[in-house]
Amino acid sequence: MPSIIKNEENKELIFDFSFMQNVKFKDNLLGLDNIVVQLEISGVNTYNEFLNFLKQSLVKKSFICLIDNKTRVISKKDSLKETYDGIIRLELDTHNQSFFKKGTYLGFFVNIDPKDATLTVASIFITRLKPIAQEFETTIDETTIFVLRHKNQVPVDEVLRRNILNSSTLLSIGKLLSTFEEEKYKWLNYLDFCEDLLKLQRKNSLPFLGAVTNNVIKIDKILYTNDLQDFVLNNYKTKSFIFLKQEAVSVLSSLNINFDQTKVVTFDVLSDNINKINKLKKTQDLYVLPLSYNENILNTHNLLENIETLFDFDLINQSDQNRIVPLQLMIGISQEEVSLKNYWKLNKDIVLGGELIFNKYISKYPTEMDDYKVYKMSYELSQEVELDFFNIKNNIDYLNSGYISYLGFGDDVLIERSRQVLKRISDGNTKNPYLINYLFNTKLISLSESSDEEVIDDKDFYFKLNKEQKDAVCKAVNTKDVFILQGPPGTGKTQVICEIIYQLSKEEKKILLSSQNHEAIKNVVDRLPIDPNINRVRLVNQLNTKSSAANNFSPERVVYNYYRSIAKKMFDDINNSNSSLKEFSFIKQKLESLIILEKSFHKDNKEIRELKKELSVINDKIKEINLTTLDYKKLINTLKEDLFTIENLIYSLEEKSFDSVVSFSENLVSFFDKHFKLELKNFILKYTDIDYSLNDNNYYNLLTLINKEVFEKSELFKSIKQSKILIQSYKKTFEVELLKNEESRLNGLFQIVNNDLVFKELITLYDNIIDELKIEKIRLQANMETYKNQEQINKDSELLEIEKNKVLVKINKINDSLNTNTKDLRDLIKFVNKKFNLNLGVTDIDLDLVIKAELDKIEKNLLDSKNRFENNSSLYKSIINYLKENYLIDDNFDKDLPTNKFTSQMYVEGKKYTQTIINSLINIYAMTLTSSNIFRYKKDQTAKKIGLEEINVKTLDVDVVIIDEASKATLLEILMPLVYGKSLILVGDYRQLPPILKLKSSHVDEVNKYFNKDYSYIDLNNLLNESIFKKLISANNNSITTMLRTQYRSHKQIMEVVNKFYENNLNVDEGVSEIKKHDLVIKNAFENSIIDSRSSVYWIDSSYDINNNIFYEQSEEYSTSLFNELEIEITKSLLKKIDKSLEKQNKLKKPSIAVISFYSLQVNKLNRIIKKSLFKNFDLVINTVDDFQGKEADYVIVNLVRNAEKISVTKGREFLKKYERINVAFSRARELLIIVGAERMVKDVMVKIPTIANPDVTNSQEVYTDIINLLDYRNCFFKSKDVIGD
Repeated sequence: MPSIIKNEENKELIFDFSFMQNVKFKDNLLGLDNIVVQLEISGVNTYNEFLNFLKQSLVKKSFICLIDNKTRVISKKDSLKETYDGIIRLELDTHNQSFFKKGTYLGFFVNIDPKDATLTVASIFITRLKPIAQEFETTIDETTIFVLRHKNQVPVDEVLRRNILNSSTLLSIGKLLSTFEEEKYKWLNYLDFCEDLLKLQRKNSLPFLGAVTNNVIKIDKILYTNDLQDFVLNNYKTKSFIFLKQEAVSVLSSLNINFDQTKVVTFDVLSDNINKINKLKKTQDLYVLPLSYNENILNTHNLLENIETLFDFDLINQSDQNRIVPLQLMIGISQEEVSLKNYWKLNKDIVLGGELIFNKYISKYPTEMDDYKVYKMSYELSQEVELDFFNIKNNIDYLNSGYISYLGFGDDVLIERSRQVLKRISDGNTKNPYLINYLFNTKLISLSESSDEEVIDDKDFYFKLNKEQKDAVCKAVNTKDVFILQGPPGTGKTQVICEIIYQLSKEEKKILLSSQNHEAIKNVVDRLPIDPNINRVRLVNQLNTKSSAANNFSPERVVYNYYRSIAKKMFDDINNSNSSLKEFSFIKQKLESLIILEKSFHKDNKEIRELKKELSVINDKIKEINLTTLDYKKLINTLKEDLFTIENLIYSLEEKSFDSVVSFSENLVSFFDKHFKLELKNFILKYTDIDYSLNDNNYYNLLTLINKEVFEKSELFKSIKQSKILIQSYKKTFEVELLKNEESRLNGLFQIVNNDLVFKELITLYDNIIDELKIEKIRLQANMETYKNQEQINKDSELLEIEKNKVLVKINKINDSLNTNTKDLRDLIKFVNKKFNLNLGVTDIDLDLVIKAELDKIEKNLLDSKNRFENNSSLYKSIINYLKENYLIDDNFDKDLPTNKFTSQMYVEGKKYTQTIINSLINIYAMTLTSSNIFRYKKDQTAKKIGLEEINVKTLDVDVVIIDEASKATLLEILMPLVYGKSLILVGDYRQLPPILKLKSSHVDEVNKYFNKDYSYIDLNNLLNESIFKKLISANNNSITTMLRTQYRSHKQIMEVVNKFYENNLNVDEGVSEIKKHDLVIKNAFENSIIDSRSSVYWIDSSYDINNNIFYEQSEEYSTSLFNELEIEITKSLLKKIDKSLEKQNKLKKPSIAVISFYSLQVNKLNRIIKKSLFKNFDLVINTVDDFQGKEADYVIVNLVRNAEKISVTKGREFLKKYERINVAFSRARELLIIVGAERMVKDVMVKIPTIANPDVTNSQEVYTDIINLLDYRNCFFKSKDVIGD
């Protein structure tokens, strides 16, 4: 119950503005005026006017709270100077409150001095919270306001006498309990780690003393023939590619072999440690840069003073980016090494000097000259790289010598910006302090209710939305603080975002649209209507004016885009008066004729609807049975998880390798407590220095620490590990003699182990644990069988499933019997939906009436548009002629003018109007989450021409921040744009791609060792893995959250697969599903049908090749990515067959096909091998799953790639358990989904999937087995030989 502070002695609220005007805005008093303007108080435009306004106001009620219940130190100089952080909002007297916008109230973030309780203002904001106390607030009765402009303006005694607040009342003020301060220190710790890691990664840079460039030819290895053997460059090689001399061009052309021209550079890399070379081989995102970019090297003479300076790399600030060149694929490293001394002798004159200097180095550094080794390492370069810099020898400012380095461009800036954001929040310098604290106490989300102040009529929606989408828009527009929209695949999430933006723009709100990646932003920005009231700008750091392609909505184009939006309105009216009406009449007539022919379809469709009603009843009965068996399922799931964990543990103990993430159930904790708690504790105390508590019940972590302390630090066990690797290698290459020697050496190492007391005792302990775990595994398996036997109700469920399948067979038979006119009707309705932004379905009950009603609406709009033009034709023509002549704007809005084609008139008008449009007309700003808050263009020549200097996000007065794909963002990333907005709309789906984490345990270990720190990988990983979006969804407040459940993207059979990730909560609109039916008929070489319209999902098993041999995944020696040549061959064959099938059909619009994979190496190979130009009947895109999120295609082929030689419980199948990526991959298809993947790899994988009701609770399911069984039952599961066999 909120408390109340009575004002029986006519005391005052004392606000101290000294910090605002004398500290925060000391050098920018105009900034205070800008803040006041953004408050939008009628007639109050300056800081002084605002203070006078306060002095004249009576506070009817105020609502105050402290943030947390403790003070913090505010001065580094004086540790005794403390303050409370607080928030106070005011409801003023009726007269003065009327100067504010309806439903808005004045708020302050304040620092409260515990001694005199004055409210030192840190920030001023507007809130839409109603004038009712929240449960964490204290109400203060009616008061006047006393304003202090300077410290010590009034004696302390006088302040105490007049102030309604004092040290006593402070104790009774409500507390807004937030974990922000605690979380802040976790994130600051993470940022410290990032900074240390970046320093270390740069320190690992290696110098090179020479570089040779070469222009060569690259072909895929599978295209190689013996005709090319004389042209092979053996120094360059990978598992995927062969490199050839330039002379091979004519032979390649005659053989019709696809090839690429590429640039290669070979470096003479100097290293003082072979481990650095090995590390460099595995490092991605490498660059080369001159020696002079190391701030420790002034010239080559100072290297003579200390040769180790060569390996002490620190990047200089403000380095010229033109001489920093990115490296691509590593394509070779010499097995031979040469000492620095011999290298220098051989080359005579190198960057370090000539013969005279050589003798000085020999004299001063005899050991180093022998120990330092030079290796030849070759890399591909981008075709755009100029090779001139590599050809200037012995100059530390060029690239014939230099460094190969990981630079982490922008990382240091991002780290500092992150720190500033945390400080800004800590200081209360945000537009809505309540909102920020809600994110750190999700229980308070229930207080952030929506209102129904803005009611949107159906006719006022711009986009075609269903009821749940409209409800989501209304909630979002009315939110006071935060709204969360969960948009599963195909449910129209992007369209809902666009409608929200459209509605907010009508209310003259400014919106900041943000996301983790540019593509998500582009999807929204491009889909917004071209309208003079929807003015958007993409905030980017560099203007891409050199591109021959259009640059969409970058800042230098705001005048052009504004005029273009005006032209669009006019051209629509002009075109609607002519061609559109003719086209519309033709489509209308064709639709009506097809509907008349489709009487048989309607008859069959009526029967289908009756069968679907029957199916619905069966499904309800199955659901009811499933609910009764839920407890059994939970027990079985727990048993499955325990069995999986036991397998993980046994594997880890046998291999002495603990590199998985394993969680213990209560059962397994009890098991370890009973059998091994005491033994483990005794071993730790006896043999290790581990300070570790057993109270957290994480025995896996404990075993990991013991293993690291005893085995992993031991050189002996490192030798054993290396020996095992060599033995496997010799077995593959049949090197019998080497194999015998290595096995003998391994036996000798094991004998040494057996003589070591600590090793022997720990191995014995491991063996005992393994034995007990195997016994426990047998017991759990028996229990699982018992529970399964007890599920007698399952028989009823099985009978219902049989009945359900019979009904489905009837439905499929009717669908197959539909005449060809139905295909034509379906095709035409697809075209109409696309053309006129409709959602018509073939199975609508009264299809002719539905279509007639929709067509009547369209016809009316077209006629209205025609009349507008006829009434304003002279005005339209004069404006359009001006825009055509000066801005080259015509009626083709599928393309627009690139910036580098701007006319001189455009630059003249740009200089006049750009800044005005940005400040006054732009209402949608779009930028990535981690973008800078200030975008500077002073050095850009194009920006100078139009008078554009900078855009400062702080001064834009943003009302609403919308973050798309919020589930992919960390909390820190979300906070970055959030500090600029008054309310927040988060959109995403935590069941799709999670945050992409680059954190590795090895990185943490290396940083700790190098800097003598104690960062915890587990703590850092948990911090980054925690999804704030998922956390907010878990708060279960329906008033501010909506989950879209009706999907429009895919055929129902595709959604049947995807729905496994959503507990069957997604609904499929039947009409849309019928429209999404594909009409392909594909047969294999034996004339057996493998794909036809009866099914929309197929699985091609890539476990075995056409000869029934297991076909394993492959990787490049210098890459962490993977590829699978069998899946490439299957995919290529499928594309050819699809193209051939489509050739026989007369489609109004070419379908799109996406081939997607989880591995970039697979994508690169697919792009190289598959010639898109060969396919005439569809549009093809090949991409990674991560880059394809948010996109869709008519047909999707997914390459799973993985088929490891050795499948274990801990290795090789981690990605399969990450259901989010699989969900994204499977949900991209509209009409046809083909999964190409190895059944042997996935068949028994358990996947943990969160429940819809509570995302913190998970269910374990054999998702892949379920999908394969379903498809096998439908005869939609094939082997590779069924597709590519002769």
